[in-house]
Amino acid sequence: MAQKLAKIPLTQLISMKLIVNQAYDNMGLQGTQILGPILDGAMRNTREGREFVHLAMEQGVKAAVTKRDGPFGDYSQGPPEDQPRKRSDLKTG
Repeated sequence: MAQKLAKIPLTQLISMKLIVNQAYDNMGLQGTQILGPILDGAMRNTREGREFVHLAMEQGVKAAVTKRDGPFGDYSQGPPEDQPRKRSDLKTG
């Protein structure tokens, strides 16, 4: 991939990078990137966040997610026919 990109004139690469970055900025990427770490840090320090991490460390992430999402009827905790299929189980066409 790098060899293919190296064949593109530098001015075109710079222009395309600018366009892509501007498109992401227009969609609010910068604001999202600022909010993500702030909210992540805040949520990790709530009682529920600390309980989730503690349970995940003691019983595993699956147990923590099951406890967290169970009250909402998460489909992955339903009967096998309602659970998402693994990629390896999907037929390729």
